[in-house]
Formats: sequence, C-alpha cells, structure tokens
Amino acid sequence: MDRAFTAALVALSYLVSLLVYRRFRIAGARAEGLPVERLRGVHVAAVFAPVVADAPALAEVAALAAEGSVRNARDRFAPLAGALAPARRLCVASALDLVEAGREPGRLRRMILAGRARRLARRGSRLEPSAALDHLWLQAALGFLTDATNLELVLWTSGRRLRRALRRDGHSPLLHLSAALRAAVAGETAEALQALGRALYHARGDRFVAELIGSLPRLRELSPGLAAQASAALAATPRLPPGPTTP
Repeated sequence: MDRAFTAALVALSYLVSLLVYRRFRIAGARAEGLPVERLRGVHVAAVFAPVVADAPALAEVAALAAEGSVRNARDRFAPLAGALAPARRLCVASALDLVEAGREPGRLRRMILAGRARRLARRGSRLEPSAALDHLWLQAALGFLTDATNLELVLWTSGRRLRRALRRDGHSPLLHLSAALRAAVAGETAEALQALGRALYHARGDRFVAELIGSLPRLRELSPGLAAQASAALAATPRLPPGPTTP
C-alpha cells in the first residue's frame, strides 16, 4: 500500500511539474507573440451579413454595433427581434453582448457579458450551425473566459469545436480569425500567423481582416511576408463610407 501511494505521489508530482512547465512556456511565448486582446474582437459586419440579407431592417443595428454604440443597437434590435428565426435572433444577441464585453472596463461585467454571449451562440448553433455562431462562441471562450485555472480545458474544447466548424465552413475567414486567437492563447505564434494568412486569403478584399492583421504589433518582425500581404490588401480595398458593411 505504501509503495502504491508513493508511486501515485511521484506520478502526480510529475504531472504537476509538466503543467507548471507548460504554463511558463505558454506565458513566455505569449509575451513574445501576437497580442490576444487585439485578436479577440468580433467581426461585426461578417457576423451580421447573413442576418441582414434576410432582414434588411437590421442593417442599422449592424452599423450601430460596428460603431460600438451597443445600447442604441439593442434599442433598435428589440422591436425587430420577434420577426427573426430563432438562430438568427440568438446570433445578433450574442454578437451585441460580445461587442459590449470588448468595451467594458470592469472585469466582472465583462465576463458576465462574454459568458452570456457564449451561451447564446451555443443555443443558436444547436438550432442552425453557422460560421458566425462558432466565431462568436470561440471569441467569447478564448478572448474573455480563459484564465490560468481553465486554460487546458478551454484549449481542448475550442480545438474540438474549431475542427468541426472548419470541416463544415473551411472557407470562412471568421473561423480562421478564431483559429489565430486560439493559437495566440496557446502561445503558438507560428500557428497564429498561418491562421491569419488563411483568414486574409479567404477574406478576399474584406478591409476589416486586412486592417486587423496589418495593425498587429510586431507583425513585420514576426512575418514580413504577411505584413506585406495585409498592406497590399488594404491598398487594393477602398475605404467604404460608414454603413452596415463597414466593420
């Protein structure tokens, strides 16, 4: 019995040591990699695009959300929500919560909003899976609801969800942006850069994606080629006047 207890204690100590080492390695890699906080934002225009296509009256809600006027967007959305299919209604509600979470200075309120956004996205996905809902779930979980206590669990669950989503919608730049966020959270800078490259390729002229990538700190140092591609994409994409298609 003593021998079995000693063996179990040694095994547990070994696992704890591996976990601590992994945390230090991730922390070091993240400090030198791409900033997670810059990758956790929501691509509002792309998320709202399918909903606005079915309900043009929601264009103003999309524009307000893109500008960060979440309270006005909620007021405008309330009388229109009943006419939407449930999955689309949940998608808009989740996006508004997540946009507000990104602008909320208080940590507790930010986590409450992100948690609700993740739940709404999960409910919507069960009704009608889509790249937009997966993007919202991943951005909420990885960008706002990950800490030292649940890092491995979130990376595992987000990895499973991301693989399923990419098998279904591998052409979606939204999912590749979320893949870049997941890699950045894990301290995998090379993988994050590859995911951003795929997002830029699939975006095909989407100014939000090019601006996001081009504005990342240390991008020219980490990947001069990707920085040049983002600059070229921006130069080739005219800036649109404010409206529902402007992220």
